[in-house]
Amino acid sequence: MKTGKIGLGVFLLAIGIIWILISFNVISFSYVTTFFISAFKLWPLILIFIGVNLVFKYNSAVKTISWILYFSIVLSYGIIANPKIGFEGVKINLDLGNRRNENYVKYSEKIKEATKNGKIDISLGATKINLDGNTKELFSADVPESVKLNKVDYSNNDKDVKIDLNKSHYFDFASKTCSFNLNKNVLWDIDMNTGAINGTMDMTDIKLKKLDLNIGASSIDMKFGSGYDKTKVDINAGASNINLTVPRSSGIRIKISKITNHTNLDSLGWNKNKDVYESPNYDKAESKIDMEVQMGISNFNVYLSE
Repeated sequence: MKTGKIGLGVFLLAIGIIWILISFNVISFSYVTTFFISAFKLWPLILIFIGVNLVFKYNSAVKTISWILYFSIVLSYGIIANPKIGFEGVKINLDLGNRRNENYVKYSEKIKEATKNGKIDISLGATKINLDGNTKELFSADVPESVKLNKVDYSNNDKDVKIDLNKSHYFDFASKTCSFNLNKNVLWDIDMNTGAINGTMDMTDIKLKKLDLNIGASSIDMKFGSGYDKTKVDINAGASNINLTVPRSSGIRIKISKITNHTNLDSLGWNKNKDVYESPNYDKAESKIDMEVQMGISNFNVYLSE
């Protein structure tokens, strides 16, 4: 039997076993997310091991050992660098990205009295993100210098404003922290496109009209408030661990597809019609949140806040 077929068989067998273990809650999905994030950070390793395979292409033993070593290094890095899913008490900082001495810059814009509606476009690579509504400015951002503020455009007699921030290049695989603060008195439309991310988006105090989130393999907590009567949320994610916290008083409707792992939606006692979940108070609630969620192999949970 050819070595390539053996390798493919072993790969499919491993995926199948991992999938079953996750489905029966033997292992947590966070291990899978951490593996992908670790592989992303340690991407140069893949070049080394591909080179080894090319040099020893006729030695199946060396090729097999090399890939076992690669996966072991990536998984070990993920466990040690993230104590929450590794060994309790281990706090070894292996965040390779933060060892790069990239300077940070701060952007902000004074809020104008006439400004009522804001749209912010954020395009980033792999990053750690913190977003909340804690600023008296129109917005503020504390980001690596590779993230540029392209424009702040006002229109309609300063009633509307559009903000555009993006990373100037995508070949920086370091995971840096990006912090964004939005004024809670402005009605916001947030459009975010990123690679692998982790962190928190606390929109409890933000008047949110629309959130469009396009992310890769990620682990993120999102908190929503009830500051606007009709909020639209679109989430498109790869293999991810996503936790949502929504107000119990709000009417919630979630259309979810491509979930191939775990979600707690069935345990909430909500009304269900095919792939749509709806809270019992949806029709009568003064504040509504409508979500469309598309994800790969994922962990997706919804929690209710008072």
